Amino acid sequence: MMMNEPSPITIDAADNTSPPPGPRRNVRILFRCMMLLVMFVGLDVAVGLILCRDGRFLRWPIPRYSLLFTSEARDRLYQPPGDMFRFDADLGWSLKPNYIYPKDRGAGMVNRGGFHASREYDIIAPQHALRIGAFGDSYTYSGGDYFKTWTHQLEQSRPGIEVLNFGVGGYGTDQAYLRYRRDGLPYKPDIVLIGLMLENALRNVSVYRPAYYHDSSTAVKPRFLIDDTNVLTLVPCPVATLEELWSSVASDSLLETLYETDFWVRRASLAYRGSPVFISSFASILYSGYENSGRWQAPYYEDTSSEPFRVTSAILRDFYREALDDGADHALILLFPDRKTIEGRLAGDAPYWHSMTDYLETRGIPYLDLTPHLVSASQAGGAESLFRGNHYNFEGNSIVARAVADALFAADNDSASDNDSAADNDSAADNGIAADKGFAADNELEGSS
Repeated sequence: MMMNEPSPITIDAADNTSPPPGPRRNVRILFRCMMLLVMFVGLDVAVGLILCRDGRFLRWPIPRYSLLFTSEARDRLYQPPGDMFRFDADLGWSLKPNYIYPKDRGAGMVNRGGFHASREYDIIAPQHALRIGAFGDSYTYSGGDYFKTWTHQLEQSRPGIEVLNFGVGGYGTDQAYLRYRRDGLPYKPDIVLIGLMLENALRNVSVYRPAYYHDSSTAVKPRFLIDDTNVLTLVPCPVATLEELWSSVASDSLLETLYETDFWVRRASLAYRGSPVFISSFASILYSGYENSGRWQAPYYEDTSSEPFRVTSAILRDFYREALDDGADHALILLFPDRKTIEGRLAGDAPYWHSMTDYLETRGIPYLDLTPHLVSASQAGGAESLFRGNHYNFEGNSIVARAVADALFAADNDSASDNDSAADNDSAADNGIAADKGFAADNELEGSS
């Protein structure tokens, strides 16, 4: 008798209670993502607690921005400007007239006319004197000891000339232009020197100084806006008194104006307006890196459509024309390189400001590029041999004075032929532009060898 073979045992898939491989893998992935998220959030919080202090990551302010970038700025908000400065509703700030420098700052004063000097100057120049007015920032001001400035050395280079130094530290070219209109024009200079330190292009599009330079004192300034036809329109200072400045900064109410007028506030508007993304310390740090990275002037000169270039070139154009229309015999643009620019040229970098010299040349505006003169003098000792901190020392100022004297008065000015590239050439005439004024005597400048 044959026995039936056992039937094979079958398992109905519906009875299988084990999770299929797919969902199990998804759970693991989800768990890992949650762990990574927790780790990221923890690291983000740790970075914020450890590395972000007083609203800063290292030296960079991080969003959300207020108009007071540090606790130090908040503490000193209600302090008046420095001992030699005053709030100025027309210019932002200016020098206090009749201020005598303390001994540790050097010999000199702010005279009753409100400009850097060693003596007083009458409104009307002496008969047969040649009066020169110099306008610009701290590279024109050129140091607290007036006897070491290039303007003093230029004045001493020839008898019968006066050099009035209207430079003010921190100024943009726009403020220098407005200072000429208000303070310089009454002295009726025969020659107007217009100083442009190359970094000034970035100041010329600012209104609230700490928005551009976050560690600076609280200050505002006028600026010029430019339209599509390259016509400038003056935007006055947004406040009329120091008390109004303090109040509008403390409340951040000044921001509404700055969103319309200040290039640097517009560029970082997200940081000022705030965003939920800035809950993350990493997002704040990344945005801060972007916002603080645009403070080197070279890209703005290389891009001639940039607002800093267009505004700065138009200011120089109008300043030059206005000086001549006002009765000056000559006007000359002085291009001052900063320390980083000289170091770059010594290292072989191409001159990034050729766009500006091209602009001036095509419009017949005379200029003196001081870069080749300073680079040549620093070949042996490096840039540090001509600088004290970020400004020219006595030797650097002496080189400036000699170059300006040659451009103005030399009977045979061949300095341009010594330059090593077309972009370095200055556009002073073969003869000094004021040699016809009878001041081309061969006098040695103080401090020259």
